[in-house]
Amino acid sequence: MGDCIPPLDEITDDPKFDAISLALLQTDKSHQKVVKKQAKDLETLRKKHEKDASAMLRAHTLVTDKLNANHAKERSGIKRSTKR
Repeated sequence: MGDCIPPLDEITDDPKFDAISLALLQTDKSHQKVVKKQAKDLETLRKKHEKDASAMLRAHTLVTDKLNANHAKERSGIKRSTKR
């Protein structure tokens, strides 16, 4: 029963694998698919970030314009009351 399993001291922790060259990896279809998917994901994230940044800039501009208008209105009211 114990004849099928080798003793622990004979088992190596370092399995040997063939080296994979960069050229072989670049021609591998699964690698190409992953690279293409990563490029697509990156482009999608870039577009989303650009859209979010644009929306944030519009919102910020709107808020600052309102604040400036309110401030100008208050200042003109103060000037009128001091002239009377």
